[in-house]
Amino acid sequence: MIMSIDKDIRLSLKEIISGQINDLLLLIRSSGQNQPILVHELRKGIKRVRSLFHLFKPVISDQDFHEINKMICELGSTLTYQRESIVNIQIFNELEHIFTRFSNKNTLVLINELLNNQNAEAYENTKNEFNRLITGISFNLSKVRENINNLKINPYSADLLKLAIIKNFSKTKRYYNDCKISSHMEAVHKWRRYCKYLLFQLKFGPIDFIDQQYTDKLDNLAEILGKEHDLAVFDQLLKVFIFKEIDRQDRLIISQYLDDERNELQKKAFKLGKEIFSEKVVISKPEPVLF
Repeated sequence: MIMSIDKDIRLSLKEIISGQINDLLLLIRSSGQNQPILVHELRKGIKRVRSLFHLFKPVISDQDFHEINKMICELGSTLTYQRESIVNIQIFNELEHIFTRFSNKNTLVLINELLNNQNAEAYENTKNEFNRLITGISFNLSKVRENINNLKINPYSADLLKLAIIKNFSKTKRYYNDCKISSHMEAVHKWRRYCKYLLFQLKFGPIDFIDQQYTDKLDNLAEILGKEHDLAVFDQLLKVFIFKEIDRQDRLIISQYLDDERNELQKKAFKLGKEIFSEKVVISKPEPVLF
C-alpha cells in the first residue's frame, strides 16, 4: 500500500465521501429502479460512507464525530427490515432440497406465508410508505454531506491516516479473536462490520492500495460472514414467529440444517481470517508496517 499525499488528506476525504453520497442520491433519482436492488445498493453505499467517515475520527471533535456517525448509522438501519425480507425469501428458496423431509405439508405453508407477509409489509407502497422512506433517506444523506463538508478538521498527516487504518485493522483482528471464543450472532456481526470498514477504507479511501489479492480476501471474508449472519437472522425469525406452530420433527430438520450451514461458513471464515490477520502489510513507503 502506498500513501498518496499529493493532495490534502482532509480535502481528499471530504471529496471522496461527497462523491459516494452523490452517487447514492443519483441512484435514488433514477427512474424505474427495482425496489430490492435499490435497497441493497443504498445499504452498501451507506456502509461505505460510514467506514470512510470513521477515518475522520482522529482529527475532529468527539461531539462532531458522534453526531454525524449517529446520523449515518440511523440511515443504514432504516432499510434493515426491507433487506432482510428479501434475503429471507432467498434463503427459503435455497431450502427446497430439505422440503421433502418435512413430516407436515403445513410447515411450508406457514413459512411461505410468514415470509410473503413480511415482504409485502416491507415494500408496502399503496399509501406511498416506501417512497416516503426513500425520500427521507435522500434528505438525510444530503444533510450528512453538508455536515461533513462544513466540518472543522485538524491537520491530517499521512502518518496519522496510516495509524487510523492500523487501528481499524486491530479492531477487526480483535473481533476475529473474540469470535474464536464465542461465535454469538452479535460477535460475528461486529467482526463482519469491521471487515467491511477496513475493506472500504482500503478500496475507496485517500490511499493508493495496490494489493488487490488482499482486498479480495477481505471482501470474500465479509461475504462469508454476511451469509452466516443472514442464516442466523432467518433462524431467529422462524423461532420467534412460527416455531411453536410447526411439528417438532420439522423444527429439528430446519434447525439442524441451518446450524450445519452456519458451522461450515464459520469454519471457512476462521480459515480465511487466520490467513488475512497473519499477513505482513506495507502501509506506506518507505516504512514497512507489521499488522
